[in-house]
Amino acid sequence: MPDEIVYGTSSVKLEGLEGAEGELKFFQAQMPSATIEISEVKHFGENGKVAPLSGGGHQVNWGPITMSRYYDGTTNLFDWFKKVIEKGAVTGETKQDPTITLLKEDGSPLYMWKLTGAVITGYSEGEVNAQGESLATETITLTFEEADKTTG
Repeated sequence: MPDEIVYGTSSVKLEGLEGAEGELKFFQAQMPSATIEISEVKHFGENGKVAPLSGGGHQVNWGPITMSRYYDGTTNLFDWFKKVIEKGAVTGETKQDPTITLLKEDGSPLYMWKLTGAVITGYSEGEVNAQGESLATETITLTFEEADKTTG
């Protein structure tokens, strides 16, 4: 089973997916990242000069996550991708709230990300070479509304 393969000093697991019997392990993952856009609100100050106004609104933008794993014969990720193709990003149907956990070498959690409103927006399978010793892989991209980080 591909999950039995040694992942080095750490690995990543994805849990809480509808239809998956348990966790899915990944050997590579780009963890969540975010930026905050702060709008600059201006007003006319003394002598008609434009001056910045403190406060203002802000918008958090979460970047997509890309994760790669050894293909183990399950179709959970592709099934989710097909469902999004057919229905779009729909709360209660295709949006999910999975947890991504970074595992230390001994298998204990280092930290976790709880995603809210996650949708699979990309799916690909790696190159397979019958003359080489490579393993089949699959890579997904997740887009999500929010994320919260906790330590293990």
